Amino acid sequence: MNKIKSTYHWSLVLLLFWGAISCKSTMNDYSDYMKYIANPDNGLTKTQTTSGLKISVKYLPIDYLAYTELKNSQEVKTKEEKELLKKAYENSLTFMLTFAPDEGKTFDVTKVGVANYEEFAERIENMNFNFSNYIKLETEKEEFQPELTQMESTYGLEKKRNIVLVFNRKNIQDDTKIVYKDEIFGTGTHRFLFKKEDLTSIPQFVF
Repeated sequence: MNKIKSTYHWSLVLLLFWGAISCKSTMNDYSDYMKYIANPDNGLTKTQTTSGLKISVKYLPIDYLAYTELKNSQEVKTKEEKELLKKAYENSLTFMLTFAPDEGKTFDVTKVGVANYEEFAERIENMNFNFSNYIKLETEKEEFQPELTQMESTYGLEKKRNIVLVFNRKNIQDDTKIVYKDEIFGTGTHRFLFKKEDLTSIPQFVF
C-alpha cells in the first residue's frame, strides 16, 4: 500500500511540475506588458551610459509587434487573423536601440558633438540609411547583420532617437548579443547580452 501511495505521490509531483513549465503566463493589460518589457530585471532591456549618452537596446516580442500593427489598423481582426499576423513576425528577431541624453542632460542626441551643418547632415544620414554598418547580432556559433534598420521619425519633438533593428533569425536557441560599434558618437564598442531564458519566458500578451 505504501508503495502505491509513493508512486501516486511522485506522479502527482511530476504532473504539477510539467504543468508549471508548460503553462506560459499571460497578460492582457498593455501598460503592464510594456512595464514588463522595460523592467531591466526581466532581461529584455539593456542600458549602457557613456559620456553623458545613454544607449539602450530593448527586445520587441512578437506579441508587441502584432499588437502595434493591429492598433494602427482601422479594421477589427478575428482571432485567426491575429494569429496570422503573429506568424508574419516569426522568422525574425526585432530590437529597438535608443540613444538618449543621460539623466539630468537636455541635449538633442542628433546635434551633440557636431561642429557644423555638414557634420549634422552626415550623422542623420548614417542613422537613417547606414546604421546596419555599425550593428550586428552574435550567438555562440553565428553572427548576423540586420535585414532592416529604421530610425523613427520624431519631427524634432524629442531629444532621444529610436532605431528599430530587424534580424532574420527564426529560433532562439542560445544567448543573443547585440554588438554596436559606435562610429556615430565615437563612444567605442558596446555589447548587450540577452539570455535565452529571458527571451523565451516572456508572458503571452492577450489582445
